[in-house]
Amino acid sequence: MKFSVSLIFPMVSLLFLAGCASQQRISGEALSGVEGVYLITEHTSPKIGYTGPSLAWGAAIGGAIGGLLASQDDASELEIIEAFLEQQEIDLTGQANRELAAGLRAQTPRFEIVESYQDSDARFFLDSLKLSFVSSNPLTTSVMPTVEIKGSFLRNDGASVWEGSHQTNIYTISTEDGRNLEEWMLEPEFARQIIEQSVSIAVDGLVSDFAASIEN
Repeated sequence: MKFSVSLIFPMVSLLFLAGCASQQRISGEALSGVEGVYLITEHTSPKIGYTGPSLAWGAAIGGAIGGLLASQDDASELEIIEAFLEQQEIDLTGQANRELAAGLRAQTPRFEIVESYQDSDARFFLDSLKLSFVSSNPLTTSVMPTVEIKGSFLRNDGASVWEGSHQTNIYTISTEDGRNLEEWMLEPEFARQIIEQSVSIAVDGLVSDFAASIEN
């Protein structure tokens, strides 16, 4: 496969390409009485971004997004990305929700993730989730999928305890393997793999930042 080499080194790239590590510290007093934590993610609609050259879409793109666009010739890059995610049933928020719950259970065992607000003492919000295709080199048409996630932790008495963000891209562009947005859309399984890996790493980074902020 043309781009298989790029999948060998995602975790190495993580050290350089992911993160906005939180420097906040959460005191024991701020968490006093907090046991049950309720996740609020259901109202988070993914944001879509594109920073790259405008493209003249060819007829081939229709095969990747089906009949989801009234006119692919007039479609913007953002509309193309949204249609692609819908066509491929890539549920960014659903994935982030599942992995956020699993990550909090694994990395913050002092809390119990509860199923209802009534049983909680605090809430962890998935404030935003954004997928962007970003150009790293103005001399090429190549773009990289980039995921940014933001979250916050509030006590049910209204006190804000923590907020943070994490940004990740794991696909490195080189002269040989760079691809423009249309080329990403035309290899949906590869695009799915990179996007979902990016979401996983971004969520893990956010949870790790939160867990590291808690004072023992």
